[in-house]
Amino acid sequence: MYLRQNYHRIVFPLAFLLYTLFSYPLLAQDTTRSSEKSSVFSIQQGTILTGFSVEGITASRDDFNHEFERSFSRLRFSVDGMYFVSDRIGLGPVIGYEYQYQDFEDPSGFFNPSDRWNWSLLYGAKIGWYVPFKRLFATNALGESRVLQNAHLFVNGGVNWLWTRQKIESRGKLEPENRFGYQLGAGVLVPVGKRISLEWKLGWEARRKNYQYGVIRNGQVIREFDETRWLKEFSIGLGLKVLF
Repeated sequence: MYLRQNYHRIVFPLAFLLYTLFSYPLLAQDTTRSSEKSSVFSIQQGTILTGFSVEGITASRDDFNHEFERSFSRLRFSVDGMYFVSDRIGLGPVIGYEYQYQDFEDPSGFFNPSDRWNWSLLYGAKIGWYVPFKRLFATNALGESRVLQNAHLFVNGGVNWLWTRQKIESRGKLEPENRFGYQLGAGVLVPVGKRISLEWKLGWEARRKNYQYGVIRNGQVIREFDETRWLKEFSIGLGLKVLF
């Protein structure tokens, strides 16, 4: 009877002690993993990725006349947001503001072309697909760099409109026009913090524009017609993105 009572007094505390010793490291390991997971840049369903970008372009022509601009300068500021309906796919709005100056010259001196100023509001929507590098490459191929392992490759595209008000030097402001366009892009999100990343992007944009032509004979316009062209641009950009 005495041995049985002492047996219970020794076995139960000892079993509890062994359970505590073996389970604590496992709990600590799970906590550490959870802490590490929550401290890295990670896109998940229900998160919002937003950011802004500033784009500046200037260009000039060696061959130009009164109908073709000698040079132009453009500054665009845009903000976008993307809500992720899954761990890979997100969609959201795009809004921006654009200012452009066009310098028209005529080397012959026969015409006196007028310069133009454009103020534009950009609005539209886009959809994107994002995937971590570690899902595409083996971990050992990326080395020990956490930045590379948490970087994301993305491809996105969307449609938008550019509401433009133009002012011509000799005629004043014209009626506004709304030009449809679409964009495609691909790049990399490189995290610099838990919720902040840099965006390196290659972009391609096409936008519709209507041109008016006239046939002049003996100083008189005998025929007028419109023609629609799609102007295309290729760009390389750097932006800042924040994850919520």
